[in-house]
Amino acid sequence: MKAAVLSRFAPMETEPLQIVDWPHPLPGPREIVLKVSVCGICHTELDEIEGRIAPILPIVPGHQIVGRVNQLGSKVTKFKLGDRVGIGWINSACGKCEFCREGNENLCQEFRGTGCHANGGYAQYVAVLEDFASPIPERFSDAEAAPLLCAGAIGYRNLRLSGVKKGQCIGLFGFGASAHIVIQVAKFWGCDVFVFTRGDEHRTRVFLFYVISPFVSMNYALFWTILPQCAI
Repeated sequence: MKAAVLSRFAPMETEPLQIVDWPHPLPGPREIVLKVSVCGICHTELDEIEGRIAPILPIVPGHQIVGRVNQLGSKVTKFKLGDRVGIGWINSACGKCEFCREGNENLCQEFRGTGCHANGGYAQYVAVLEDFASPIPERFSDAEAAPLLCAGAIGYRNLRLSGVKKGQCIGLFGFGASAHIVIQVAKFWGCDVFVFTRGDEHRTRVFLFYVISPFVSMNYALFWTILPQCAI
């Protein structure tokens, strides 16, 4: 199969990802192999490519993956051939330790990150433990679903942890991939949203697409007079 492989850390401008022939993944007993339809691009990949996060090398990056089940391990019970599923950051964990039992697999000593410790979605095929693959609802296209597997999951988790209630006021500090999904949920909940970002492009995007309260500059004095109930 073809894959975009990272073999050395280098600035993006030097084009360190190389398209090469790469071994087709074979599923372990509880793994599935997807034929990749789309894979989103996350800022984490930029950090991996340039060495701020150190993945195992060589590695196939990518952890916002949507595809169809192409192969099944001998003990897979959750999926069948042809199912459309997504893969996020967690590729596998032990499933037995205290962290795994509490749903905190990212803290497991045997945690493996997709595209960091295990080959990811910048390829035609990718393998994952079935416990860390998610069915994709039909209402989402492949391209719509992919960002939800990382930016969407992180953003919604932060929104829940903030404790904001429907109709309250929330402040968003920064406006990256997660925030642009959070703001849609918050507006759907009827929240007043205030975004604080230094980027002119981000401010323009907020005004054009989300029609939020127009205090988007670094005006912290004004922010505290509004008294938002929560902030992320």
